[in-house]
Amino acid sequence: MRRFHHAYLNAYFVGMGFSSFIPGILSLLQGSGKDECEHVAPILSGARFSVSTFFFIIFIWTVVGTVSFEVLCRFDRQEIEHSQYLDRGDGETLLNNPQLTNFGSVLDVTESREKVTTLEHREASSTISRTDYIVILISTALINAQMYGIMPSTQSYATLPYSSATYHYGVTLANLVSPVASVLPLIITVRSVPTLCCLALCLSCATAFTVYLASLSPNLIFDSVTIGSILSVGSGLIAAGLYSYIRVVFALLLREGEQSESRLFWYGFFTLVGSAVMFPLVNFASIFISAPRCR
Repeated sequence: MRRFHHAYLNAYFVGMGFSSFIPGILSLLQGSGKDECEHVAPILSGARFSVSTFFFIIFIWTVVGTVSFEVLCRFDRQEIEHSQYLDRGDGETLLNNPQLTNFGSVLDVTESREKVTTLEHREASSTISRTDYIVILISTALINAQMYGIMPSTQSYATLPYSSATYHYGVTLANLVSPVASVLPLIITVRSVPTLCCLALCLSCATAFTVYLASLSPNLIFDSVTIGSILSVGSGLIAAGLYSYIRVVFALLLREGEQSESRLFWYGFFTLVGSAVMFPLVNFASIFISAPRCR
């Protein structure tokens, strides 16, 4: 991504969201997850189309993404080189170029230099402080530990006690919320790091509530299937939406100013650290108890 203009970074995260959006739509259309119970024995419902069809559509979607990336690399190379050229602020070479012999070309170069100066001034003024940089990295590790370690490992324990449909819709709707939340920074961008930390705290509260529901398994909260289903699905949707939004805004903030490539590298590193640390703790500690498929 460092080769491309920083405007593509948001599109990158939106695309990551759509990578779960398409399978989520297919899962809803397939109609799986609607098993019924008869005399404490599960009866599996038939799907509208086969698993082979599902993965063939995913394969086509992957091919489209690969071709799109190749097209972007080939046809956008000239624009990338031009962007890198302007980033260096090398306007003197253009002015001294003998091919620029008319007055209009000189004016165009002068205007380009003024635009570069303005953009550099804006980037310098938007550079985050070192303290904010450290806070963002720590917050990144924490939220990724929750979304890639805690939530996937505990969501089944938090939803399956109510029904397999609750689990199915909880996971599927969370996949649909992610791309929508990834688009929000294009409309509403929060640049205040303390405000983003408050959103991360709300995400942690939603995750903690999901863990609490999982700890109750195989028992039901309030002994109610309806209330428990709403709460378990709702907490998962809130966590998925906040995570997608915070992730994009953090990356956009780190992309601005100087040393953006180094900061994005460490952003990705802390994303991996947060995910890797929590996975073994949740999956091998045997903290949670699965609920029976039929009661």
